[in-house]
Amino acid sequence: MNLVAHFYLDRDLVNSYFTVGAATPDLLSIYNSSLRIKARHLRLLSEEDLGKITPPFLDGLNRHFFADGIFHTSPTFHASTKRISTMLEEYFPDLEVKRKFFVGHILLELLLDKVLINLNPGILESYYGHFEALQPFRDIQRSIEIAVGHPVPNYETYLTKFLRKKWLYAYADAEHIAWILKRILRRVRIRNTHYLTSPNFFKLMQDFEEELTEYHELFFTEIRTAADM
Repeated sequence: MNLVAHFYLDRDLVNSYFTVGAATPDLLSIYNSSLRIKARHLRLLSEEDLGKITPPFLDGLNRHFFADGIFHTSPTFHASTKRISTMLEEYFPDLEVKRKFFVGHILLELLLDKVLINLNPGILESYYGHFEALQPFRDIQRSIEIAVGHPVPNYETYLTKFLRKKWLYAYADAEHIAWILKRILRRVRIRNTHYLTSPNFFKLMQDFEEELTEYHELFFTEIRTAADM
């Protein structure tokens, strides 16, 4: 899942540390594509170090890992990525799209955020409000450095820029979604991305977004059901 979906899952919680914690793994990978935090990093921490991390921030991190684990193994996720892969073959019959399921994975997460933004006016204002409440982010930087086990230079500055720019509002623009997807594919050395700017690809995005709008709540039902088991 991506940033908005993680917030939507637990949007009724009012603790800003939890919200920012749930966003942190994705924000770190944007801040530095080679920097990742995984659930195993937290499992390796001593009780003393865990005790130094702001508790609701740690809860948010753990919620992120749990939600992603259910999301990426759910029947709805597999059906959705397969659907996008099939659509790529249908909309581009003369083109060999590299790593179709990976493309489908990333596009699904981006369009899920787009659907949530479109259907929930004010969700981004609420989301960014949690970040505003935690400025100047010193405690967030301290907690994440304990979690990853090394300094994360200028992360406070990055979060300030993330809050100021508010680029999640641009998810309403299909061209911006295609631009993000292109950047991600280039990062994993997929160079053949010219089709992402074609009318057929924008039609594919529009058609899949309409389908996703009808069933997107299934993702969150699957996660909540798994959490209650």
